[in-house]
Amino acid sequence: MDGTLLDSIPIWSKVGELFLNSQDIVPPSDLKEALKEKTLIQAVEYFIERFDLTLTQEEILLKINDIIGYHYRNTIPLKPFVREFLDYLKNRGIIMCIATLSNKSIVKDALEKHDIASFFEFVLTSGEVGVGKDQPDIYLQACQRLGFNIEDVVVFEDSPYCIKTAQKAGFKVVGVYDERNKSRVEEMKGYCDYFIYTFKEIEGLNIF
Repeated sequence: MDGTLLDSIPIWSKVGELFLNSQDIVPPSDLKEALKEKTLIQAVEYFIERFDLTLTQEEILLKINDIIGYHYRNTIPLKPFVREFLDYLKNRGIIMCIATLSNKSIVKDALEKHDIASFFEFVLTSGEVGVGKDQPDIYLQACQRLGFNIEDVVVFEDSPYCIKTAQKAGFKVVGVYDERNKSRVEEMKGYCDYFIYTFKEIEGLNIF
């Protein structure tokens, strides 16, 4: 959802800075680079170790979710042509769900804010599955809940490692452009079946 349906990556890219500010800690100049390849849990562990925080991992995660939740409810927009894309799929009888690394409550807040919750059968999170998108479990469980075979499901992803995971599991994958991965577009095209810069391109691809 993040980086595909929602233009939320700019907020996620500075959530570390926002969290540290909330703790009256001046973010170091190398923060963005230090967090670049880290998962959220790894980032939390990094905060605890580097800044000698007395907060627990759970407390930090709650604070970060509060920060992110505010922006999901108030500032984060849909990416271009998302609503038209969802209408297009619905009109063709395509069943949809969301498989995400984000917290379910803030995801639902965002879907309701943009009035698109009704397009989706369910939201499945990595927290519910127990592993991230470096493993295929979340895609496989979503597929199972939808009642489809893998070859009948199309996965939309903006992250290179997620694209790889879904592709290796046998799914048809559409890569979605996001600014944070602009330097890796050619790499992503090598892993996915289709690549789009905006959802306006979908109708011309004859995927469905």
